[in-house]
Amino acid sequence: MIQLNPKEMQKYTNELAKYKVKCKCGHPRIVLPEHINPKGYEICDWCGKRVYRDKEREKRDRFKEEMRRKLNVWLCKIVNKIRNTKKRR
Repeated sequence: MIQLNPKEMQKYTNELAKYKVKCKCGHPRIVLPEHINPKGYEICDWCGKRVYRDKEREKRDRFKEEMRRKLNVWLCKIVNKIRNTKKRR
């Protein structure tokens, strides 16, 4: 275990405080910068939701998820139409 004197400990905790983000449920999470953590988010241990460091990344990820769902629904409709036309023949 690393032994730190009080000044080093304070420096370490101040550095960690820069990366602390509170989840909507109120629990703090440490979300590291994107060059260290390319996901850009962490999962809250308490509620299981994603905790983002910046709002822009959160909006972009939500948009991607929404588009992925819409594309999946659209593809399912097309596949069902193709299956139904084959059954009629």
